[in-house]
Amino acid sequence: MKVIICDETLRKNLTTKELEMSFKEKLEIARHLDDLKVDIIGVGPVEDPKTDSILFRTISTFIKNSKISCSAVATKESIDLAYDVVKNSKDSIIAIEFPSTVMQMEYLYHKKPEKMLETIKELISYAKGLNVKVEAIFLDATRAEEKYLYDAINAAIDADYVSVMDSAGIALPNEFSAFIKNIKANTKTNKLGIGCSNQLSLGSASVISSINDVDFVKTTIFGKELPKLGNICTIIKNLGNKYKFEMNVDATKVIDSIDSILSGHDVNKESITKNETVSDVKLLDKNVKEEELNEIIKTLGYDLSVTDQNAVYETFLNTVNKKAQIKLKELDVIIANVAMQVPQTYKLDSFVINSGNKIKSTSTITLYKGKEELFGIAYGDGPIDASFKAIEQIIGRSFELDDFKIKAATEGAEAMGEALVKLRYNGKLYSGSGVSTDINGASIRAYIQAVNKIVYDEENN
Repeated sequence: MKVIICDETLRKNLTTKELEMSFKEKLEIARHLDDLKVDIIGVGPVEDPKTDSILFRTISTFIKNSKISCSAVATKESIDLAYDVVKNSKDSIIAIEFPSTVMQMEYLYHKKPEKMLETIKELISYAKGLNVKVEAIFLDATRAEEKYLYDAINAAIDADYVSVMDSAGIALPNEFSAFIKNIKANTKTNKLGIGCSNQLSLGSASVISSINDVDFVKTTIFGKELPKLGNICTIIKNLGNKYKFEMNVDATKVIDSIDSILSGHDVNKESITKNETVSDVKLLDKNVKEEELNEIIKTLGYDLSVTDQNAVYETFLNTVNKKAQIKLKELDVIIANVAMQVPQTYKLDSFVINSGNKIKSTSTITLYKGKEELFGIAYGDGPIDASFKAIEQIIGRSFELDDFKIKAATEGAEAMGEALVKLRYNGKLYSGSGVSTDINGASIRAYIQAVNKIVYDEENN
């Protein structure tokens, strides 16, 4: 039998504790997983439409070998957000997470088991009406009351996939195997998947104990919420012939590449605070020499001229003399503001954004190229996505979004928003930064600044 591998490294509510990755790092993970031919790449749920939708849309543009599955909590609003992410991806999946214990139902959704069964049917029907594949995920299933779990799985009969999770890691391999056999005997499932916590380092053993009774397994690269992708692939590679199971994933390639994936990420990140990436916490001070800083700039992906390198180093020294230390993300901002300052081929005149919970986001942007007024309007998965599409429509081309960061630059009701955009074109990285009274305006200005650098480089080289 062929085992489907669903990797959940980018699924927030499963692996957030292990590593807060940057936009760029998430793209790198997705590229690795697609290159390894992992069957399904799990993302979501969509918590911040401004950034999440852009990230997930960007991932969907380069995925060739894998399917995208975006998770949603058990509400129509969350399902709609997930649909906006996957609707343009081939064979995409919305994975709806349902509670399995009475405590979870009452605490999270204020519902009794009978009402939750109705909700399961209603939400799966609603998601199926969006013309996508649907997965029903039953969290903490090993602690559920047996009859309710069987009824819940049968209520999800219209789902294309059903997954049961040993979220707490309480089942030993033999117990988990019996648990799965009982589900098969008492339900009418379609494709059955499993996710086993690896808190006791028994996740892989539990998966293999049940692998002949299931269709797909959930893995991760980091953390203990699920078995490691490398471990599962190693077991299937070495024991597949004996126990008659195989997979699409190139096991040899996975085993060889996992170390290179991990090398870019510190999985023991106790010292990293929320919303900081590994690269963010690297500190630079006045003891960094110009040659060292130039090497660091290269590792960030920039190819700067000697003049720009000198300008960046001078600004860097001025900054660390005031602050003592800066992080790499601050160096990114210095590069965006100092390096490759070029004439503004495109200048922002105005933008109008319409967005709400009942309408699709639209952005109307007016730019000037010299004296020529240029106008663009576009829909998008959130106001920033719509704005980027409107700019691309105006200039008649699109670029690979390599990284994107937004934050509040000041505090209070009238806070200024700061954005950093990094575009990749012809293998070269171009960054732009923007500050405005709102995040949308800052993002638009940052994108235009990066585009102007690309245009100038093309026309003068």
